[in-house]
Amino acid sequence: MTTYPELQTFLLSFLPFIILMIFIHFGWLSFILLYGCKDIAFSPYGEYWRQLKSIVICHLLSNKQVKSFRRVREEEIGVTISMLTESCGSIVDLGELMVSLANKITCRTALGRTYDHGSKFTKLLTRFMNMLGVFCVGDYIPWLSWVDRLKILEGNAKTIATQFDDFFDCVLKEHRSMKSRAGPEK
Repeated sequence: MTTYPELQTFLLSFLPFIILMIFIHFGWLSFILLYGCKDIAFSPYGEYWRQLKSIVICHLLSNKQVKSFRRVREEEIGVTISMLTESCGSIVDLGELMVSLANKITCRTALGRTYDHGSKFTKLLTRFMNMLGVFCVGDYIPWLSWVDRLKILEGNAKTIATQFDDFFDCVLKEHRSMKSRAGPEK
Protein backbone atom coordinates (compact mmCIF):
# COMPACT_ATOMS: atom_id res chain seq x y z
CA MET A 1 0.00 0.00 0.00
CA THR A 2 0.92 3.63 0.03
CA THR A 3 2.58 5.63 2.78
CA TYR A 4 0.00 8.39 2.51
CA PRO A 5 -2.83 7.60 4.95
CA GLU A 6 -5.30 9.92 3.20
CA LEU A 7 -4.78 8.20 -0.14
CA GLN A 8 -4.97 4.79 1.50
CA THR A 9 -8.28 5.72 3.15
CA PHE A 10 -9.57 7.10 -0.15
CA LEU A 11 -8.69 3.88 -2.03
CA LEU A 12 -10.17 1.64 0.66
CA SER A 13 -13.39 3.65 0.63
CA PHE A 14 -14.07 2.29 -2.88
CA LEU A 15 -13.73 -1.37 -1.80
CA PRO A 16 -17.38 -1.85 -0.70
CA PHE A 17 -18.54 -0.22 -3.96
CA ILE A 18 -16.35 -2.58 -6.03
CA ILE A 19 -17.62 -5.64 -4.13
CA LEU A 20 -21.21 -4.46 -4.59
CA MET A 21 -20.67 -3.98 -8.33
CA ILE A 22 -19.23 -7.49 -8.65
CA PHE A 23 -22.22 -8.93 -6.81
CA ILE A 24 -24.64 -6.87 -8.89
CA HIS A 25 -22.99 -8.13 -12.08
CA PHE A 26 -23.61 -11.71 -11.03
CA GLY A 27 -27.05 -10.61 -9.79
CA TRP A 28 -30.19 -12.00 -11.28
CA LEU A 29 -28.65 -14.24 -13.95
CA SER A 30 -26.58 -16.13 -11.40
CA PHE A 31 -29.64 -16.23 -9.14
CA ILE A 32 -31.50 -18.09 -11.91
CA LEU A 33 -28.60 -20.27 -13.06
CA LEU A 34 -27.08 -21.13 -9.67
CA TYR A 35 -30.11 -22.10 -7.58
CA GLY A 36 -30.55 -18.74 -5.91
CA CYS A 37 -26.81 -18.32 -5.22
CA LYS A 38 -26.91 -21.07 -2.62
CA ASP A 39 -23.67 -22.70 -3.74
CA ILE A 40 -20.34 -22.14 -2.04
CA ALA A 41 -18.94 -19.89 -4.79
CA PHE A 42 -21.75 -17.33 -4.95
CA SER A 43 -23.46 -17.41 -1.56
CA PRO A 44 -22.74 -14.37 0.59
CA TYR A 45 -20.43 -14.79 3.55
CA GLY A 46 -22.35 -15.61 6.69
CA GLU A 47 -23.55 -18.54 8.79
CA TYR A 48 -24.96 -20.44 5.81
CA TRP A 49 -21.68 -20.10 3.88
CA ARG A 50 -19.63 -21.26 6.90
CA GLN A 51 -21.85 -24.34 7.30
CA LEU A 52 -21.59 -25.07 3.59
CA LYS A 53 -17.81 -24.71 3.71
CA SER A 54 -17.52 -27.15 6.62
CA ILE A 55 -19.71 -29.70 4.80
CA VAL A 56 -17.59 -29.40 1.64
CA ILE A 57 -14.33 -29.73 3.56
CA CYS A 58 -15.50 -32.62 5.74
CA HIS A 59 -17.26 -34.68 3.07
CA LEU A 60 -16.18 -33.69 -0.43
CA LEU A 61 -12.59 -32.57 0.10
CA SER A 62 -11.61 -34.84 2.97
CA ASN A 63 -8.28 -36.64 2.75
CA LYS A 64 -10.04 -39.99 2.32
CA GLN A 65 -12.27 -38.68 -0.48
CA VAL A 66 -9.40 -37.02 -2.34
CA LYS A 67 -7.30 -40.20 -2.09
CA SER A 68 -10.23 -42.27 -3.41
CA PHE A 69 -10.02 -40.45 -6.74
CA ARG A 70 -6.28 -40.92 -7.16
CA ARG A 71 -6.74 -43.71 -9.71
CA VAL A 72 -9.02 -41.47 -11.81
CA ARG A 73 -6.46 -38.67 -11.82
CA GLU A 74 -3.63 -41.04 -12.72
CA GLU A 75 -5.60 -42.64 -15.57
CA GLU A 76 -6.64 -39.32 -17.10
CA ILE A 77 -3.13 -37.89 -16.79
CA GLY A 78 -1.78 -41.06 -18.42
CA VAL A 79 -4.21 -40.66 -21.33
CA THR A 80 -3.20 -37.01 -21.71
CA ILE A 81 0.51 -37.86 -21.68
CA SER A 82 -0.03 -40.59 -24.29
CA MET A 83 -1.90 -38.06 -26.46
CA LEU A 84 1.09 -35.72 -26.16
CA THR A 85 3.57 -38.44 -27.10
CA GLU A 86 1.45 -39.49 -30.11
CA SER A 87 1.34 -35.92 -31.37
CA CYS A 88 5.12 -35.59 -31.36
CA GLY A 89 6.22 -33.18 -34.06
CA SER A 90 2.81 -31.55 -34.52
CA ILE A 91 1.31 -28.45 -32.95
CA VAL A 92 -0.64 -29.03 -29.72
CA ASP A 93 -2.86 -26.51 -27.95
CA LEU A 94 -1.75 -27.07 -24.35
CA GLY A 95 -4.44 -24.75 -22.99
CA GLU A 96 -7.19 -26.80 -24.59
CA LEU A 97 -5.50 -30.01 -23.50
CA MET A 98 -5.33 -28.88 -19.85
CA VAL A 99 -8.97 -27.74 -19.89
CA SER A 100 -9.93 -31.09 -21.36
CA LEU A 101 -7.92 -32.90 -18.66
CA ALA A 102 -9.56 -30.88 -15.88
CA ASN A 103 -13.01 -31.49 -17.37
CA LYS A 104 -12.43 -35.23 -17.67
CA ILE A 105 -11.19 -35.55 -14.10
CA THR A 106 -14.04 -33.42 -12.77
CA CYS A 107 -16.68 -35.32 -14.75
CA ARG A 108 -15.38 -38.73 -13.72
CA THR A 109 -15.18 -37.80 -10.04
CA ALA A 110 -18.43 -35.84 -9.84
CA LEU A 111 -20.63 -37.51 -12.46
CA GLY A 112 -19.13 -40.97 -12.75
CA ARG A 113 -18.03 -40.80 -16.38
CA THR A 114 -16.51 -38.49 -18.98
CA TYR A 115 -18.41 -36.58 -21.60
CA ASP A 116 -16.96 -36.08 -25.09
CA HIS A 117 -16.23 -32.62 -26.44
CA GLY A 118 -19.32 -32.54 -28.66
CA SER A 119 -21.72 -34.12 -26.17
CA LYS A 120 -24.96 -32.58 -24.97
CA PHE A 121 -23.39 -31.90 -21.57
CA THR A 122 -20.39 -29.98 -22.91
CA LYS A 123 -22.65 -27.91 -25.18
CA LEU A 124 -24.90 -27.14 -22.21
CA LEU A 125 -21.89 -26.26 -20.08
CA THR A 126 -20.61 -23.91 -22.79
CA ARG A 127 -24.01 -22.18 -22.98
CA PHE A 128 -24.02 -21.91 -19.17
CA MET A 129 -20.58 -20.29 -19.06
CA ASN A 130 -21.49 -17.91 -21.87
CA MET A 131 -24.66 -16.91 -20.04
CA LEU A 132 -22.67 -16.13 -16.88
CA GLY A 133 -20.48 -13.79 -18.89
CA VAL A 134 -23.33 -11.88 -20.52
CA PHE A 135 -23.42 -8.15 -19.84
CA CYS A 136 -26.74 -7.15 -18.26
CA VAL A 137 -27.53 -3.50 -18.79
CA GLY A 138 -30.18 -3.51 -16.06
CA ASP A 139 -27.63 -4.51 -13.42
CA TYR A 140 -25.79 -1.24 -13.93
CA ILE A 141 -28.55 1.07 -15.15
CA PRO A 142 -31.80 -0.22 -13.63
CA TRP A 143 -34.11 1.96 -15.71
CA LEU A 144 -32.65 0.33 -18.86
CA SER A 145 -33.41 -3.22 -17.71
CA TRP A 146 -35.97 -3.46 -20.54
CA VAL A 147 -32.98 -3.89 -22.88
CA ASP A 148 -32.19 -7.19 -21.14
CA ARG A 149 -35.76 -8.33 -21.74
CA LEU A 150 -35.32 -7.59 -25.44
CA LYS A 151 -32.23 -9.84 -25.45
CA ILE A 152 -34.37 -12.61 -23.86
CA LEU A 153 -31.74 -13.17 -21.16
CA GLU A 154 -34.10 -14.33 -18.44
CA GLY A 155 -35.83 -16.86 -20.69
CA ASN A 156 -32.50 -18.25 -21.89
CA ALA A 157 -31.19 -18.49 -18.32
CA LYS A 158 -34.33 -20.34 -17.18
CA THR A 159 -34.07 -22.70 -20.15
CA ILE A 160 -30.43 -23.50 -19.35
CA ALA A 161 -31.25 -23.99 -15.64
CA THR A 162 -34.09 -26.38 -16.55
CA GLN A 163 -31.84 -28.31 -18.94
CA PHE A 164 -29.21 -28.64 -16.20
CA ASP A 165 -31.87 -29.88 -13.78
CA ASP A 166 -32.97 -32.49 -16.34
CA PHE A 167 -29.36 -33.50 -16.96
CA PHE A 168 -28.62 -33.93 -13.25
CA ASP A 169 -31.87 -35.88 -12.79
CA CYS A 170 -30.69 -38.27 -15.53
CA VAL A 171 -27.28 -38.62 -13.84
CA LEU A 172 -28.95 -39.42 -10.51
CA LYS A 173 -31.26 -41.99 -12.15
CA GLU A 174 -28.25 -43.55 -13.86
CA HIS A 175 -26.36 -43.82 -10.55
CA ARG A 176 -29.40 -45.27 -8.75
CA SER A 177 -29.98 -47.86 -11.46
CA MET A 178 -26.30 -48.86 -11.36
CA LYS A 179 -26.48 -49.25 -7.57
CA SER A 180 -29.66 -51.31 -7.76
CA ARG A 181 -28.08 -53.61 -10.39
CA ALA A 182 -24.95 -53.99 -8.26
CA GLY A 183 -27.02 -55.14 -5.30
CA PRO A 184 -26.87 -54.15 -1.64
CA GLU A 185 -23.52 -53.15 -0.20
CA LYS A 186 -22.01 -55.21 2.59
